[in-house]
Amino acid sequence: MIYEKSVIPIIESKYTLFTATEKKIADYFLQCDPGMDISIQNVAEELYVSQASISRFAKKCGFVGFREFIFAFLDSVRVKKPNANMITQNVFNTYQDLLNKAYSIIDNDQIQRVVRMLVNSKKVIAVGKGSSGYAASEMESRFVRVGLDIDSLTDSDRIRMQSVFLKDGDTVVAFSISGKTEDILFLLRSAHDRGKKNIFFTSADSQALHEFCDEVVVVSSLEYLENGNLISPQFPMLLVLDLVYSEYINIDSVIKSAILEDTVTTLNKKEDDKRFYLSRQDRFR
Repeated sequence: MIYEKSVIPIIESKYTLFTATEKKIADYFLQCDPGMDISIQNVAEELYVSQASISRFAKKCGFVGFREFIFAFLDSVRVKKPNANMITQNVFNTYQDLLNKAYSIIDNDQIQRVVRMLVNSKKVIAVGKGSSGYAASEMESRFVRVGLDIDSLTDSDRIRMQSVFLKDGDTVVAFSISGKTEDILFLLRSAHDRGKKNIFFTSADSQALHEFCDEVVVVSSLEYLENGNLISPQFPMLLVLDLVYSEYINIDSVIKSAILEDTVTTLNKKEDDKRFYLSRQDRFR
């Protein structure tokens, strides 16, 4: 499977950062029929905005100007979805759409910065609630096996109390799909005020978050997918977490592979001991 950058998820990921006029332009491109006349003159007249506003919008999306933006936009919407009448096909198509969205908005330089923050941390506290809590628990389960000192918290009271116990060298990694979970934001602000590093995985970027978060990792949103309700909401976060994990274990890979092997061996030994104990019980019945 070959993935290509798409304009649509770029617009979606930056939506909360747009001005009111730019949101008007964004809505137009998120909903417009690609068969329409979408020259800069026609769009300006239809939306009652200036051509300069449209050019600024295109640049805010990461393009040199409107010409480059519209070329990429038309290239994106030319891709046709296969007809899908079966429920199974709908689910697979939705996952494919989500993977394409994730590929379009991922910032590889940011992934590297996040990994360096984890490597330089004395301890990591992963937090999340609800569906996002599964991502926090999964992070602990995977990273602890390769030697990272990490705990996960999913309870509201414990998340808030953690702000009191933050120590030098701690890094808070928070997960919130909505970006509005108050307990999570409370801990992130507290960590920032105490001079601790923090990383926020969310699908709702905003300028305000950058004021107290060292890294805001934007994950794919399910909101604009036709069958987004078929996908587990934590999946986009787990996808990006896989990228972070892959880069993390690539650093000192020999040492981390040895730690992982020892961890697996220890866990397997536990199962062997359990089977031995049960067999002894059966023998004396």
